[in-house]
Amino acid sequence: MSRLLALVSLVLLLTIPAGAQELVPLTEDSHIAIRTIADGDSAAGWSVTARVPTLTGPAATDPAWSGFEARLDAVLAAEIEKFLTNFAEWESPDSAMVSSFDAEGSVLWARPPILSTVLNVSVYHAGAAHPGHYVITLVWDADRRRALTTEDLFAAGSAWPEVLSEAAKPALAADLGEMADNDWIAEGAGPDPANFTRWGLVEEGMLVFFDPYQVAPYAAGPQAVTIPYAALADVADPAGPLARR
Repeated sequence: MSRLLALVSLVLLLTIPAGAQELVPLTEDSHIAIRTIADGDSAAGWSVTARVPTLTGPAATDPAWSGFEARLDAVLAAEIEKFLTNFAEWESPDSAMVSSFDAEGSVLWARPPILSTVLNVSVYHAGAAHPGHYVITLVWDADRRRALTTEDLFAAGSAWPEVLSEAAKPALAADLGEMADNDWIAEGAGPDPANFTRWGLVEEGMLVFFDPYQVAPYAAGPQAVTIPYAALADVADPAGPLARR
């Protein structure tokens, strides 16, 4: 097995439990903690670190919840593999510099049957002008025992991309202020389903993430907009999680 494939297989085992102060309630007798993943090769010039949610208590083995961690690990492993593949092809101008993959996971909302999480990822290839940043979201539904997709949220055939777009564009313009570019926003937050692939569910509504360069220049940083549940009522699937609100 190659070093690359071996790492992707093993890195998820190199974990350090987080402290109790980071526990987030999930159910009456279970919590969400953060575990730390770390690996690297200083001689080769790369490092991988990640802090990701992990279930503790009975939920960790409950079939309704236990698939969450396996799914998150699979997603993370794929991103690490992508980083290492790119690293193997990268020609750094300075051998003393280190390429790095860093992921910081957090819980957006935990109210059974929903567990909504996000990974903020930073990837740096030695010698590049700046790191690349993007988010990965994973929203678990214990009733379905799987991660949710937009097909689970919205009624089939509904104009949900248009609804999200019309809600997101003015909010982004307001948040960006002087850095707002209406054409850029119209493209990156237009009514294309591909523009709304990174989202979470929170107490107030649907939280939609936009990576750097999607709706604004890198200097503006990543953007996020919360669209209230009430604004989604006309396109929500009556049997889906949005309707539970």
